[in-house]
Amino acid sequence: MSFKPSDIFIGVIDFFSVILPGALITFFLAGHFEEAIFGAGKLFPALTTVSQNWIAFLLASYIIGNLVFVIASWLDLLVYKRIRKLFFERNNDLSYKTATLIRRGYIPTAESIEIINTFKWSQYFLQLKHPDTIGEIKKLEADSKFFRSLAVAFFCMSIFLFATLQFIPGSFCFLLSLLSLYRYGDLRYKSTEKAYEMIITANSLDKPVLPERILEREDPLPKIAAIRIPPQHTQLIDHLLPGANDDAELITIPVNDKWSVAGMNAASTLYCIEGKSFLILQDETATRIALAKGALVTIPKGMDYEISNKQEEPLLLVAFR
Repeated sequence: MSFKPSDIFIGVIDFFSVILPGALITFFLAGHFEEAIFGAGKLFPALTTVSQNWIAFLLASYIIGNLVFVIASWLDLLVYKRIRKLFFERNNDLSYKTATLIRRGYIPTAESIEIINTFKWSQYFLQLKHPDTIGEIKKLEADSKFFRSLAVAFFCMSIFLFATLQFIPGSFCFLLSLLSLYRYGDLRYKSTEKAYEMIITANSLDKPVLPERILEREDPLPKIAAIRIPPQHTQLIDHLLPGANDDAELITIPVNDKWSVAGMNAASTLYCIEGKSFLILQDETATRIALAKGALVTIPKGMDYEISNKQEEPLLLVAFR
């Protein structure tokens, strides 16, 4: 295995995302509770040498830092989506949607089933297929973890200071917690966007150039002539596949009608504009994928499927490859 200095650098940042926030809280607590913990008849004997002080400090920093790290990891589930939507979401999350569409092309499952999230899948894919590109993403992710733990550390300190009626330093720590939280959201968003952009680029470079963009079907495609794709949808379609709007096929499935497709010689994509229904993949388990307004579905190469519209309105789709 080849040695890369970036591996050590990333490891150091990961290490400090635990140690530094732990050291911050340890140093803070030492000023308030050291005399109550260390000494004759206390929880621990008195620290009499410099070595003992350093060992106790590093051990406490590591333990507290890991606890803070675990608590801070909950922010990914409880807080990050709100921060991203409020401050960082751009272009209707097109990069995420595109990368998710590519992931589903490799792992065809129902839209409601997520075996692995798109960000993790992007990292694993790049690490296996393009390992030289993963370093920058890992660095941004490690930096975000540091500020994530720091936000929790400052918040805990502010709560203690408010509880002991120290409002000025408590307010300062609370402000630092908010700033750290913002920086965490910024770095995490940048790391995810970088991963998605690299996946999109890698997919475009790896994708073979096909001479034609024609899907083989059992039944004729029910096209709508004289109807253009609504403008609010063209940006997403063009982002997914540049130039697709020029030859994408706008189709409709009337009420109580069914559309079956078989023998496709390449993977294809369906984008739902209006209506709702279910797409049934003709695999071993007859996987059902929900179709609703804005849904993107990738159909793997060689997969047969059918769409049955049993709703009270026509189903309007865009098909492209």
